[in-house]
Amino acid sequence: MATIVAFTTQEKNSHNSHKFAFTLLPMNYGNWKAMIEHFLVFNNLFGYVDGTITCSEFKVSTGDAITDNPSYPRWICNDAHVHMIIISTISKYAFQHVQGDETPLTYLACAQEYATALANIGEHVKDKDLVLFVISGLHEEYNGLKSTLLARHPPITFIELHAFLSDHDYMINKNIPDVPTSQPHVFTASTETPSPNISNLHSQLQFLHNMASQLGFQLNPIAPQSATP
Repeated sequence: MATIVAFTTQEKNSHNSHKFAFTLLPMNYGNWKAMIEHFLVFNNLFGYVDGTITCSEFKVSTGDAITDNPSYPRWICNDAHVHMIIISTISKYAFQHVQGDETPLTYLACAQEYATALANIGEHVKDKDLVLFVISGLHEEYNGLKSTLLARHPPITFIELHAFLSDHDYMINKNIPDVPTSQPHVFTASTETPSPNISNLHSQLQFLHNMASQLGFQLNPIAPQSATP
């Protein structure tokens, strides 16, 4: 098995600084696939996607001795780097179809795993750098929380992140209004026909008669009608 060489800082910066033309959406998979494949092939990264650069064994045997394989943590680190490049090109609308929603604990455990892999090859990650790594990877719905965390003094530590992320998710879910079950409205129609008020009708007709007379119209005088016995 070939020896895995860790990506240099210059290589990582070059990959991370690339400006992709667009992100993956539910309706543009074909175009996105062509774009990301060309980038990965050009930068010799596609082997981590199609499996041709396989994960190294955790242990290797040399004669009778079994020792740690230095290529294993390098492969883990390189694979995580490629993984993050791909994720950075996926919109939040399509991300749930690609990987599914992660809980804060799962997301932080993944970040800790990457930091451990780096430490195993002598690239120790400072706590503040790990915090920035986690914050930068949060989705857009966390933008308000990002600003709060970055402005916090003293700076937030990695071990404190779980509580902040969990509280944020709790408040978001709490503020989603419950849709009440609609209750059927009962309408009752009256079958009784209201009897006309003869006195009111006579007053209205008399008023119209007077108005017509003022306008020059001659109308027959209105006489009140007696009720039929």
